[in-house]
This record gives sequence, C-alpha cells and structure tokens, in this order.
Amino acid sequence: MQEYAVRMALRDRPELEALASEYQQVINQRLKPLKAGQLTNVFGPKLESQRELTPQRLTNHVALPLFAPPIVSLSGLLVTNDQSHADLYAMGDIGYAWFVYQWDGSLEYARLVLYLRPDASFVPLKTEADFTTRLEWEKAKWLALQQWLDVHLPKATTKPRNRSSASNTN
Repeated sequence: MQEYAVRMALRDRPELEALASEYQQVINQRLKPLKAGQLTNVFGPKLESQRELTPQRLTNHVALPLFAPPIVSLSGLLVTNDQSHADLYAMGDIGYAWFVYQWDGSLEYARLVLYLRPDASFVPLKTEADFTTRLEWEKAKWLALQQWLDVHLPKATTKPRNRSSASNTN
C-alpha cells in the first residue's frame, strides 16, 4: 500500500506532534468515558459491526489522520475464545469512530480509532510532497470533527489542551 509507506516516512514530522497529542486526548478524555449503551445516543445507529479487526475490512471509505497512531496492536496472547468485535459509527459527514471491544466479549473498549471521511478535496498520500496539502485538509476536518463532538457528546469537564494551537498551526 503506497499510502502506508509514505505515512511511515512522515510519522516523525514535528508538525504532527501537537496534533497527535490532541488526538489521544480526545480519545482518552471524551470518548473512552462513554459507555457502550450511550453510543447510539451520541452517534446514531452503528454502520457496521464485525469480528475482523482490520480497517481494510471497513466498507466505508476512511482516512486515518497522519497524526493518529499508524498501527493498532491488541493483545491476543493465548486467547482461545476470542469474542471481540468492532463497531463503526458515523460522525455526521466528517468522520467515523471505530470502537474495538475486548476479546472476552465484554463491552469494554480495547481500542478506539477516529477516521476522517474523504471528500472531493481529499489528498491521497502518493509521495512525501503531498504532506503539506494533506495536512491542511486534515486540520480542517479535525477541527470540524471536534466541533461535531462538542455538539453531540455529553459535556466534557476537560477539553483537549492543544486544540486551538495545534489545529491552527501551519
């Protein structure tokens, strides 16, 4: 996959550091506290549910932000009765939230991933030269995604610290 190779070459760019921190804060402070029973109230009905835990299997076209972790690792060591699954929810027309549940079948999250929804101005990563244009597209989508969460999530007591500075840097 060409985008993956370019993404890996760009992953340590200093422009991504603040956004990466912000991404993790949104997941940890705003999404992880949600209980599985609250998800349809926030996001609406799930788009799909699956046992196969790979983004390539998603039927919706998704774009992993450059500032998101490029690899998701889940412990499966000695798990013989894997009852894990993942549910995908839309965040309007801006992006998607992917909730991956624990192997034991519980409704505890093993991992949460946020994706952006490509649109007509989406910039695929074909070469490293696409970085600046892609990052500008992602910053605008990321800000819109956070605004969507502000409207739809229960009010957070702590919002991500770097939101205005990271999203507005060039």
